[in-house]
Amino acid sequence: CNPDGIWLDWYWPDRSTEISIDFFRKNYPDKALAFNFASYFPSSYKRLDFTAGEAHDLAGPYIKFLKSADVYLPVWCSAWKWSTFYRRFQEHSSEIISPAGRWWSDPTLRDDPNTLLRMSAIVMASGMKHSLGVTSQMEGGVYPDQVKQLKMLGAWYIPRKKLFTESVPLCYRGREPGTITTNNRKGIKIIACRHEGNILIHLINMEGSARPVDVRFRGGTWADMKKVTMEPTGRDLPIEKTFNGFRVVVNGEIDPVDTILRLRQ
Repeated sequence: CNPDGIWLDWYWPDRSTEISIDFFRKNYPDKALAFNFASYFPSSYKRLDFTAGEAHDLAGPYIKFLKSADVYLPVWCSAWKWSTFYRRFQEHSSEIISPAGRWWSDPTLRDDPNTLLRMSAIVMASGMKHSLGVTSQMEGGVYPDQVKQLKMLGAWYIPRKKLFTESVPLCYRGREPGTITTNNRKGIKIIACRHEGNILIHLINMEGSARPVDVRFRGGTWADMKKVTMEPTGRDLPIEKTFNGFRVVVNGEIDPVDTILRLRQ
């Protein structure tokens, strides 16, 4: 066994963490070193190859408290909020970890299995890795529900892989680019990236809606855009010029996870 890296759970600025870092840096200097929870400690950023945090839900609050026995434990929730936070405020390599099932100890599928795919799209479009915690049974096999979930993820991801691995998030102040709007502001979340000299617009389908999406681009940023193409299908969409930009309507090809538009100058 010759792993590419070592991942430890949890980072804490104490003696045990110091000893662990020193040990692995001395004995395994060619291995990538990561700690869960390190994303919340800026002192870790220059010491690790990448840091990690958790997100257990698609949306909702940053943190909620879950009662376990006689104590309340903090649970990091919204993949949307944490991903867009990291995109704005972190410059180093990082990842978000989520359970492949409902919870670490519950391997069953979520009510909507596409929820995990949406979380992956959000995390990766925001420039991070998405690590999934898969639950194994006592004999070593993976639970059937999680095998099904991973196959769904693979079928969705493979044709889109380069759209994530070879793109870079654009820099904008808010969670979403303020010059792009849709007719479904609650159900569609927007992430903008640069890819191969073009701009990719991810329309994350938070509710799995199949209704048409009217996307409007306002301002000088979009003045030179001449072509809009659906990814990964390659179909061109008609562009309608408006008084301060342009609009496109996606009708009939709304992806249940992430509708991706490529904007070309």
